[in-house]
Amino acid sequence: MKYLILLFMTLNTLAYNAIIRVHNAPILQIPDKLSRVLQYKRKGQKILLNKNTLNNPIYLETFTRDGSRGYIKREYVKVIYNDLRELENNITYTKKDPTNYLLSEPLPDNYPFAPLHNKRANIVFNYHVAHKSSYSYEQEKIRESANPSIAFELGLKRRPKFDLTDRIYYGFVISFQAMKNEYQLTSDIFTEETHANIGLGSTFSYTIYKEEFFHIDTNLKILANYQRTFVKAQDQTSDLQEELEFSGINFNGSTSIIFKHFSIFNSRKVSLMHGPGITMRLPYSFDSKDDLTNASLLRTGEYSEDLGVEYSYNIGISYVY
Repeated sequence: MKYLILLFMTLNTLAYNAIIRVHNAPILQIPDKLSRVLQYKRKGQKILLNKNTLNNPIYLETFTRDGSRGYIKREYVKVIYNDLRELENNITYTKKDPTNYLLSEPLPDNYPFAPLHNKRANIVFNYHVAHKSSYSYEQEKIRESANPSIAFELGLKRRPKFDLTDRIYYGFVISFQAMKNEYQLTSDIFTEETHANIGLGSTFSYTIYKEEFFHIDTNLKILANYQRTFVKAQDQTSDLQEELEFSGINFNGSTSIIFKHFSIFNSRKVSLMHGPGITMRLPYSFDSKDDLTNASLLRTGEYSEDLGVEYSYNIGISYVY
């Protein structure tokens, strides 16, 4: 019993009582508006405040029901000083209450029960790990420089009407990708391969985790690509050159995990998005319409690739409208 009396005396010595002035005041884990909420206190409830934090003009230190330390906005409470200082602050919150979520009735006919913003625009850059050439050279490669490819994507999505949780989006995406590889063959022959893709396809995303300023999305894309490939070979000894052009359609699918941060731009509409991805390319084969003039440099007019997997990392910006 004496320990309870001692605890009560300590609290009264080091703390002030306060009354909640707003409808539903949040107690935060740290003194920041983006902090995790530990507990809510309703209007008229009493809380204890740390006396040592009463000089802070924005946040006051308090305690949750389990004794954890928390923080509450100063304007949300009226401190009980039991002296003339109580006249400085009215117990009635005269401004518009930002915590009051109650709706006045009757509701207007055009009240938006679902979010009005149901479309997204994404601008994304993809960094793809380099993959080696599939062109069949006559000579053996003795040195190679396979460079990573950079892709630029523009995607437009919308939310279906049946999704009231704002998690499902579908749409289309257009992609531009370029890559360049260089090789040295035996007999002092150097080759250069340049690839350029324009892709168009469909995209689907689902939000698997949501917080106020942070989302995690899964994304799936299926694209049809128009590809142009140039294979150029040059003999450094005889100065002979040969170049072939290949073009055609190929298909690929990709999946990714996207992390979206809204707090960076301090907006619910604009977010920074990034995350890893995997792309699977289906086998394809292109035939060149160019005639071979130097078979010693390039021996075949066919360019083909087997089933392949590429790893990538995506970074971009998403806008909700």
